[in-house]
Amino acid sequence: MTPTEERRGMRPLFWGITWNILIAGVVSFFMDVSSEMTYAVAPMFLTALGASASVIGLVEGIAEATAAVFKFFSGAFADKFQRYKPLVTIGYLISALSRPVMATSRAWHQILGARIFDRFGKGVRTAPRDAIIASSADPAHYGRSFGLHRAMDQAGAILGPAIAALILLVYIGATSDATAKDADAATLVKYVHGYRAVIWWSLVPGILAVIATLFIIETGRGAKKEKAESAAPATSDTDATGSNRARYWYFLGVMFVFSIGNSSNAFLILRALDLGISSAMVPFAYATMNVVYTAASIPWGIWADKIGFRRVILVGFGVYAVVYFAMGAANAGWMMWVLFGAYGLFESAFEGQSRAYLARLAKVHLRGTSFGLYHMLLALTVFPASVIAGLLWDKVSHGAPFYYGATMAAAAFVMLLAEPMFFGRMNEKA
Repeated sequence: MTPTEERRGMRPLFWGITWNILIAGVVSFFMDVSSEMTYAVAPMFLTALGASASVIGLVEGIAEATAAVFKFFSGAFADKFQRYKPLVTIGYLISALSRPVMATSRAWHQILGARIFDRFGKGVRTAPRDAIIASSADPAHYGRSFGLHRAMDQAGAILGPAIAALILLVYIGATSDATAKDADAATLVKYVHGYRAVIWWSLVPGILAVIATLFIIETGRGAKKEKAESAAPATSDTDATGSNRARYWYFLGVMFVFSIGNSSNAFLILRALDLGISSAMVPFAYATMNVVYTAASIPWGIWADKIGFRRVILVGFGVYAVVYFAMGAANAGWMMWVLFGAYGLFESAFEGQSRAYLARLAKVHLRGTSFGLYHMLLALTVFPASVIAGLLWDKVSHGAPFYYGATMAAAAFVMLLAEPMFFGRMNEKA
């Protein structure tokens, strides 16, 4: 790779968006079509195979915890060699190949194996991909750059559940039997065949995502680049005082408090089923979240570039706390349709702008490691959060996991609000 090629990856195409950011968005679009097709049916597939809510929480928690370790090590490995693209391609390929493993599963522990395989791929690719996005974006456009990437990612998350729902309608129809737990053997087989068909078809967009990674232009140029960037004069996003390092660790502490209450989204699907939304319609309800997420991601990014990422993240935490409390109190299926959409507002504010804020705090030549630590923390906490949610669901009430999540989000809100008291205000309009 030559400096000219690298600059081509960083050259703005439109609106401050560069080639690499656009291609990274295309890759994420196809993989999210694949992932959300499988994710929309995975809790129902597990239930049809006899798994309880506690088991579903265990499956999701172990899968995410497995990915967590690799998110850190892949980021550190990429920083050491300043080579990001190979890990991105390998990670997406691993996830695509997990689909046949899941589709042929006959018991919940086999689905666990497939989920671990899938999350391993995510762990390998996530930190290097985010490092490429940060390296390819103008710091003044971090908000819109990460916002566009998340919008394209979530556009795939809209299409994925919609495709899954159409396939399920073909196989099982618009049945009112939400979980098939009371169905006879023949009907149960029909449900399982529908779930398997969705997962098999998800392999197609997964392979397209892998192909698209080949068009990403590597942004690492070895130790010479790392040395030059680390010796560069301090800027607003990497100051010489070390305060950004302290902010980085404080921000990870805030994320820990929030994430220990942020269980797997599988519980959102279980709650929808619990309130009477049918199996065939759940993917459509879930897709409303992704429609809002996609529509709001870029506006949040533009706003964050103007007022600061921390403030937008604070809004996200506030929305999450209100929505999760309402999900715990909900008593009708139509309420979940509304709340899925409101949840999309949280995700669009949080996902892109937390990464943009992290890009501001991280040292330039250690972005892979910094993103790796961040993603590892979030993934590791999904395990206890999901196990706790499963136990609360089974032992206390079906609303209890959501009340718990709302409480932890409120605590994270207070911590992040207090950040300037400890470190002063950043020169990023935060």
